[in-house]
Amino acid sequence: MSCDRTLMIELVPAGCHARRDESWFRLRAGVNRWHGSSKWIQRAAEEDIMSPVNDPVTLLKSAYARWSESKGQDVQCWMDLLAEDATLTSLSAGSAELAFTAPRGTRNEILGYLEGLRAEWEMLAHDMKDFVAQGDQVVVIGHVAWRNKATGKVASTRKVDLWRFSHGRAVAFEEFYDTARAHAAATPDPR
Repeated sequence: MSCDRTLMIELVPAGCHARRDESWFRLRAGVNRWHGSSKWIQRAAEEDIMSPVNDPVTLLKSAYARWSESKGQDVQCWMDLLAEDATLTSLSAGSAELAFTAPRGTRNEILGYLEGLRAEWEMLAHDMKDFVAQGDQVVVIGHVAWRNKATGKVASTRKVDLWRFSHGRAVAFEEFYDTARAHAAATPDPR
């Protein structure tokens, strides 16, 4: 397997203040060679922690592609990604117009969010194109459009998702979007 990523690990024994250039070791993902003599590095290589399969951006790109291709019907793409104790927060935070957006604290509760979204909205577009990663966090930026099934109105908005990963699983998700547009689309016109 070929991988162009390099994981830099700073190993400084407790109480030691080694200069940075003396304490860096290199581990190439997917390669069973490493520089340095640390059992931690050997364990990391054996666990393949930087495997492209476990890379959060790779996991998210695949899940977003499945979600978009299914027009919001394939919830399994998200369930496969989530840790059991994953959390979800949405900018609407369970408002009357978007009750399904209430904060969620487990994988099963997040399934309830997805079921509520699918029950009340029809996906028209879901183009999440930009992925910015640092450490265990990923920011995903794009544009979405959903039609409210009860009102027929469309909410089209820029969207930003914040993800945090641990051990190859998503443990936290926050979504940001134009709540005024979403609320307006979910609110019936006065008669």
